[in-house]
Amino acid sequence: MFTLNHVSYSYKADSPVRAQALSDISLSIKKGECVGLIGHTGSGKSTLAQILSGLLTPTSGTVSFEDTPLFIKNKFNRALRGQIGLVFQYPEYQLFEETVLKDIAYGPMNLGATQSEAFHKARTAAQLLGLSEEVFDKSPLQLSGGQKRRVAIAGILAMEPQVLILDEPTAGLDPEGREELLKILKNLHKSTGNTTILISHSMDFVAGFTERIIVLNRGSLWMDGTPQEIFSDPEKLKVAGLAPPPVSELFSLFGFPVPPVFTAEEAVSALLPYMHQGGGSVCK
Repeated sequence: MFTLNHVSYSYKADSPVRAQALSDISLSIKKGECVGLIGHTGSGKSTLAQILSGLLTPTSGTVSFEDTPLFIKNKFNRALRGQIGLVFQYPEYQLFEETVLKDIAYGPMNLGATQSEAFHKARTAAQLLGLSEEVFDKSPLQLSGGQKRRVAIAGILAMEPQVLILDEPTAGLDPEGREELLKILKNLHKSTGNTTILISHSMDFVAGFTERIIVLNRGSLWMDGTPQEIFSDPEKLKVAGLAPPPVSELFSLFGFPVPPVFTAEEAVSALLPYMHQGGGSVCK
């Protein structure tokens, strides 16, 4: 899917205040993978996401998408238009149409779909995001924060991209909204088979959603592996300004005699055998 070879990026590259955001990044992301992209603030996560989506051109190095150059003569390859969808942080601030359905259909129409085709794609995307027909004719501004977030994601999904890049998709949502969106995104990845790249500061969210984690540290590739591999090395994470999910640290603090756990679901499964020992429950 994506192949990056020695990719670097500098902001204001030709000025005295040049700032190096990425340094010599080489990695591959396979089709259908669900990848977490994590790192401390300023590590280069969003810069890398914008390069993968074609919004920023690398200062040096190459990027290919399905063996096709992502950039030609330092410009995004327009032949790949619509193949990569990027959902910015707080995407609901970009909702602008009169109705929810029109807002979701805007992207497909911008890519050349007829109004009928665009509205069909919009309805399909809305259903995948758990939006009922009751909200289709409402103004997006009338919806709750969680619903607005789903409308914004549906607007990207309606363009039928092969890759969905989500930049802090749960930012600003309450715990219930975060949990609901996590379930929806899990089902979405399974049903579409799309490559999904998730940027998040929430280690719980990353651990519960992704199958591979890429860690950036000061613009460089620091770690790359499964959630188990990444979160089982807290000392290396600490150097990058990160820590394992809180549930993992809690289990370590109290010394529970169970395998490493990184999500609430894993914690429940690990503790179940101990909850009925001796004919009773430790939760009495």
